[in-house]
Amino acid sequence: MRRLSASLLLCAAACAPSVLAPTEADARRAAAANPGATEADLRRGYELYLTRCAGCHALHRPQELAPGQWPRVLQKMAPRAKLGADELELVEMYLVAKAAPSGP
Repeated sequence: MRRLSASLLLCAAACAPSVLAPTEADARRAAAANPGATEADLRRGYELYLTRCAGCHALHRPQELAPGQWPRVLQKMAPRAKLGADELELVEMYLVAKAAPSGP
């Protein structure tokens, strides 16, 4: 069973649309709200989102919710996803940055 679960998680990561991967522009948006945030932080948040959230349900595109809605949703889901405080912060930073409208 563990082998199957690990395979499903690897497929979720490999099959996730590249539009979900964080970009330099996402990192700039994240840094505006979280000074010092890096693209590496967003990548870690993205990886946690793929592995912890896709284990229970289909992934939602970050733009499905407004940036301000993600924190409330994540607070509710964090215990189920077994996200620690630092991990929760990274996932939230990733989702909020991806959900934010792109600049002009």
